Amino acid sequence: MFSERVNLLLTTLHATNTDIAHYAGCDASNISRLHTGARTPKPSSPTVAKFVQGIYQFAYQHNSLPLLCSLWNGLPSQNERSIKTSIKAWLYRSSGYDQLMSGISPKHSNAVYHSFGDKLNAVMNLLDLTNVRLGKAVNLDASYISRFRNGIRIPKSNKMIRDLLCHILFEWTLEQHKQKELAFMIKYPESYLADEERFETYFTNWLCDFNSKTVDQSLKDMLNEIDSLSVSYDYMLPDVKTVALSSILDSTETIYYGTEGFRTCVIRFLGNALKLHVKEILLYTDQNYDWLTKDKEYYQKWLTLMRECMRNKIHFKIIHTIDDKYEIAKTIETWLPLYVFGTITPYCCNKKAVGPFTHTLFLCPGISCIEACHLKGFETEGLYFYHTNLSCLVSLQKQYLSLLNTCEPLFHIYSTEVQKDLQFTFMNPHSKGLFSLLPSLSFSSLPKSTLEAMLQRNLIPAMEMERILTCWERHHNALITQLKYGSVYEFAPIASDQELSFQTVTLPVNDILSDVPISYTMDDYVAHVKNILNLMKNNTKYHFYVIPKASFRHMYIGITDTQVAIMKTNQPHITFIIINAKMRAAFCEYLSHIREKNKQECDMTHQKLLHYIQQHQYNEKKDWE
Repeated sequence: MFSERVNLLLTTLHATNTDIAHYAGCDASNISRLHTGARTPKPSSPTVAKFVQGIYQFAYQHNSLPLLCSLWNGLPSQNERSIKTSIKAWLYRSSGYDQLMSGISPKHSNAVYHSFGDKLNAVMNLLDLTNVRLGKAVNLDASYISRFRNGIRIPKSNKMIRDLLCHILFEWTLEQHKQKELAFMIKYPESYLADEERFETYFTNWLCDFNSKTVDQSLKDMLNEIDSLSVSYDYMLPDVKTVALSSILDSTETIYYGTEGFRTCVIRFLGNALKLHVKEILLYTDQNYDWLTKDKEYYQKWLTLMRECMRNKIHFKIIHTIDDKYEIAKTIETWLPLYVFGTITPYCCNKKAVGPFTHTLFLCPGISCIEACHLKGFETEGLYFYHTNLSCLVSLQKQYLSLLNTCEPLFHIYSTEVQKDLQFTFMNPHSKGLFSLLPSLSFSSLPKSTLEAMLQRNLIPAMEMERILTCWERHHNALITQLKYGSVYEFAPIASDQELSFQTVTLPVNDILSDVPISYTMDDYVAHVKNILNLMKNNTKYHFYVIPKASFRHMYIGITDTQVAIMKTNQPHITFIIINAKMRAAFCEYLSHIREKNKQECDMTHQKLLHYIQQHQYNEKKDWE
């Protein structure tokens, strides 16, 4: 277990034994022995102290503290001593399965595994396997096993490796007499443990269910939804009058039954909030969202009422109880069509939803409340209470506000006018690292003289030109300031000659800055590329990586050690500032995977940019070498 965690640390940080040894002040062979499992020192030993020192210093120097702390859901804002203590505690933390052997349920007995990597990790931890040992058994390099575990690769297309991997893991489970623990993990009935063939088939199907989404894929889905979000959505929705029927709104029912009853109850709740022109609605549920999203017709009815509430300036406070990065992404995706109105404040509850029950509390202060409590799994046939008694409402509101005091904002949402002022200056200029995933070359790296030429050529009025140049100054100064305190990493594609010849490549953040398309010429674009090379040559903290194509057409994503910013550059203009630690960690993983998947392209960035300039008759290669 110890060596496996050492291996995971090195893989996560993209560090070698030599890298860590340099910062630890020891020989690389010492780190190698920890890595391979040849030695497992005591927690109090000098070897562990040096190793922890090496890991911390490497992460600090490479702006990877957020990625490091994500392994145990910690905060990179903690001081050095706290983070080192967390590293050591994490290295020696028990997997919990020893408790299961003695009849005590492990802490994560209800863990949800969303990907092949999650499942493989869990099984290997159960069997105390290292990447090296499993790799030898299936004739694969240990680094390949590591990529499986981190979600960078899956053996989806190689049936031989897939079947061999499953068979060996199952055989080792039998050898270690851990059938009960594995059955518990994969929810296989204990009564069928004696049927080993059936058990192995069940295990294989569980481990190799490639239809289950990874956190990476959930983030992509969420970001694709943001990228394609449109203001022209209303035509797809039913009319409010056909949804908020008087027969529902005027009901005197106090108890509603099952999923359909809950849906009707919610329509009554929102419809009356509209009718009575309330100012605020408070929402909390740790119940699964299937009641809302499974029925597409009902989801559209719900959207109709929610959008109408927001048009009427009703402010919503929503408390989410999410322990899982996958669930956060799904939650954002569910609520996304409503965020454009800027009247939702989402919170994340710090209290985990533990225990056998789910709870729902939808409150319209002084008017009505939906309250429910169910044994998990019985929500579809449970009871939902509709309260209108004032004393009851006051009591429930006190409970809601008490819970709200334990929460933190999940993210902040900024709409068009605020976004124009924010641009990218919302990023903390004193952060240790700024990682940007861009659809085009960054605005801050554009030479001022090139920008002025572009504005003049496009006949931009003097006042608007001054505003755009002022904005560029802020961007550029923010970049220079950031480079004083930390590093900048930009990932962006290079435009093709065809795109430039058709003048489809426009000024970065063009849609926000001006109503007039401000296009690049070939000369403009080459000047921009040359300036990026200049920045790379003159500042070792500036890193630019070419990726084959834009991940998203209308979005900029920026990640620092404290937050994530998602900025939509076309209509509707909207910016999300995500401050939740788990989501920041998920985005760090996502960007790391992009870097890994495009490693060859990224490693050849300098040569590619030189070749680009040379190809366009700017044969100044010697100046840049």
